[in-house]
Amino acid sequence: MNRRLTIPALACALVLVAACSNDDPAPTPTPAAPTSTAAPTSPSADGTPTATSGPAPTADASGFSCVDGVVTITGAPDVDLRWDGQCDAVAIEGVDLDVDLERATVQSVTVRGDRNDVDAADLATLVIEGQENDVSAQSIGSAEVRGDRNEVDVDGRLGAVVVQGNDNEIEARELGTTDDSGDRNIIRTD
Repeated sequence: MNRRLTIPALACALVLVAACSNDDPAPTPTPAAPTSTAAPTSPSADGTPTATSGPAPTADASGFSCVDGVVTITGAPDVDLRWDGQCDAVAIEGVDLDVDLERATVQSVTVRGDRNDVDAADLATLVIEGQENDVSAQSIGSAEVRGDRNEVDVDGRLGAVVVQGNDNEIEARELGTTDDSGDRNIIRTD
């Protein structure tokens, strides 16, 4: 082959290969536009729209199973969950959950997380590990609160309470022994 033809042929081949290659990565799919979940708006006194919110959706937590004596309840924030089952212990793990255990048969409840609201019937033990949780019960044998700004409200008797945190509020109709190792906690009968 003639040298004069070899060099231009190689140059053309390189141009074709470069033109056919794609240095850009494969296109990534873009998510579909989110559907609007905004609350309806209503005009305020000055005519500007303001958001109004409806009640939080309620979910039946019957899909949660008691495994080895413990049912663990988790969920998305701002969802009301109701569990009516029977288990030795319930562990609630999450943020901004509203959990109804008033018809459940449980001995102990452990709340891990922040800003959870729990309603229960009679409990042997309650443990709160987190901040700004609110627990209401008919009676509690003993409660341990580890965290800040939690509230426990007992309609009947709270046998014993240990508080390791600050700015907590514990109220019961009858109150047994108390051990408060934090600051600015309120532990009282109502």
